[in-house]
Amino acid sequence: MYKQFYSILIVLLCVILGFSCSTKENQQNNEIPEPLVTIPKPVAVQIIESKDFSLEMISNGIIRCSQKAEMQFSQQGFIQYLPISNGSIVKKGDTLAVINNSKQYVNLQKAKMAVLDANNELSSLMLGFGGTVNDTNSVKKSILNNLKIQSGYSQALLNKEIALIDYQHTFLLAPFGGLIANLKVLNYQQTNGSVPLCCVIGKQDFIVEFNIIETELSKIKVGQSIKVFPLAYDSLYFIGKINAINPVVDKHGLTQINASIEESSLKSAFPLYEGMNARIIIEKKIPNSISIPKKALVLRNNKEVVFTYKAGKAYWNYVKTTAENSKLYLVSNGIKSGDTIIVQGNLNLAHDADIVIKN
Repeated sequence: MYKQFYSILIVLLCVILGFSCSTKENQQNNEIPEPLVTIPKPVAVQIIESKDFSLEMISNGIIRCSQKAEMQFSQQGFIQYLPISNGSIVKKGDTLAVINNSKQYVNLQKAKMAVLDANNELSSLMLGFGGTVNDTNSVKKSILNNLKIQSGYSQALLNKEIALIDYQHTFLLAPFGGLIANLKVLNYQQTNGSVPLCCVIGKQDFIVEFNIIETELSKIKVGQSIKVFPLAYDSLYFIGKINAINPVVDKHGLTQINASIEESSLKSAFPLYEGMNARIIIEKKIPNSISIPKKALVLRNNKEVVFTYKAGKAYWNYVKTTAENSKLYLVSNGIKSGDTIIVQGNLNLAHDADIVIKN
């Protein structure tokens, strides 16, 4: 009896539970689902224009002064006058240093006296040929030349010139205006005729020396403009112009290029110095080109893609780049002038995605 009662109770509970689940399912099926809302992604865009593209070649170079002279005495001696120091500004003809020259001075005076003695002897000989004292035009030229040799006058003049040169060589004079550099001696020190005393460098005219590989020789020419970025001044650059191409390729496949830095681009607040390291950028213009900012290019399945904007939608375009510079890619096909490309917010975009242009 109890077994029959429990069996009936279990059956009733199953019926009730089944009815309850069925009711809930029917209620859920009768509910209307809410529509999915897509939020457009904000992007930044740019209209493509056909314009010149700057093809860049980059090299490293050394800045040099266009005027530089190693100054040294032709003879040894003790320095008795040294008015300069490193960084001194000098003018052309200024005295840089003087070595002890008392011996050279005495020899010069002796040579001058010997010329006077020889001149007196010459005058006496001229009288014997009907000439006038101290008047070399009073005798024939052929006779005068013989009399100069006979009297010792010609030799005396030559000795005087040699003595004068020896005396002048005890003075070191600036060959041009500029700055003193690499001064390594002090006053009263002994000079060495084979070692430069100092260096005079021009302070306004500069050149830059750099190398390029032989495969890029066809891309440059004399007169072409360059940009010179001294490493000491971060992003500051100077304008230069190629003035010489060495017609030799070395064993490393490099050719030396010389360029002058335009004086108009020099800045007094940022002076240049001999031996400065610099980065050189040579630009070659490719006219009527389609170029895009580097941030506009993304990769999809290892292919180059640029997204364009049209009526609130993003569309991807397969493109082909053929060259680049520090900021741009040169594009040969895939987009055209007048297209609006997406330059920001394109990293996670999909084709036909909803987008909105942000301010």
